[in-house]
Amino acid sequence: MPAPDELRSDSKVKMTPRLLAVGALAAATLAAGITGMLPAGAAEPTSDNAASLVETYDYPGGDKVDGIRLIKGDGRIMLVGCDEGRTSAEVYSYKAAKPYCFEFKAATGFVTLELDEVYGIRNHNDFPIDAKIRIGDLVKPPVTVEKDDWKGVGAGAGDGQALLLELRAAK
Repeated sequence: MPAPDELRSDSKVKMTPRLLAVGALAAATLAAGITGMLPAGAAEPTSDNAASLVETYDYPGGDKVDGIRLIKGDGRIMLVGCDEGRTSAEVYSYKAAKPYCFEFKAATGFVTLELDEVYGIRNHNDFPIDAKIRIGDLVKPPVTVEKDDWKGVGAGAGDGQALLLELRAAK
């Protein structure tokens, strides 16, 4: 609020150096506060990178695990170590000696991936999950693995070599 001596008789604010400095400080503080609210690593919106603030569902570090490529997901289905006690589903592939284990954090969710030579899926959840697979050039309708059950896919179902493309909570 301006001091009484800064007001004119027509009740308009007189721009004094002190008032200009306070306004500039307020604008700088507001700009810093808005920038500070951006997620770590996010770019400030500009005309060139405004789309960078839109969620793309990319799986962070998804290309760093041997034998599997994690592409996208909503964060509710995560690849975990099988010995961590968080396994909700196991996916078996001829490419690995041990299964790939996933934690389902909710009864809804998805993860898109590429895992070759899949032959079986074990569901430890209390809800069904769907698995989308490709055999050759043909993407098959989703295979449903019922709650607390096992399902052969690809060679495990007599269909040939399969590429797992997606896991989805089917509730």
